[in-house]
Amino acid sequence: MSKLDEAITFASIAHAGQRRACGRLPYIIHPINVMTLVSSVEHGLEMLMAAVLHDVIEDTQTTMDTIERRFGSEVLLLVTQLTNTSGGTRDERKAANLERLALITSDAATIKLADIIDNLRTVRKDKPDFAQEYLMEKIAQYDVLAHGDKNMRLKTAEAIVNAM
Repeated sequence: MSKLDEAITFASIAHAGQRRACGRLPYIIHPINVMTLVSSVEHGLEMLMAAVLHDVIEDTQTTMDTIERRFGSEVLLLVTQLTNTSGGTRDERKAANLERLALITSDAATIKLADIIDNLRTVRKDKPDFAQEYLMEKIAQYDVLAHGDKNMRLKTAEAIVNAM
């Protein structure tokens, strides 16, 4: 089994039973969509693995030690850069996450841009009452992710426009 196949299988097991916000689709669809978007621009194997694993620390019982042991320190670095800050009020978390995103590597920024694209594709239909607030948050994130892949930034800008 390739390392990428191993990461996909690991993420599928870690997210087993979880559903997207709409409740219909298995959650693993989202990380696979993010990985597919990342594969459309310049990338390395570690970026693809991190893309499919990007939510496992935040949304499952998976530990950083497990990610590092199974997939290496570079994948761990990317995944931890993509893991949202916890604690505090929603506004405090949003501010802390914006500060964090401004400092992540260009590879992590590219993955985050892909994450934004996939989330914007579903939020308007799945959570219409929240869509406008969510869009404003994603625009703020887009602004601090200027160091991500330029082609992914263009795709993200298009997704933002389409979500308006």
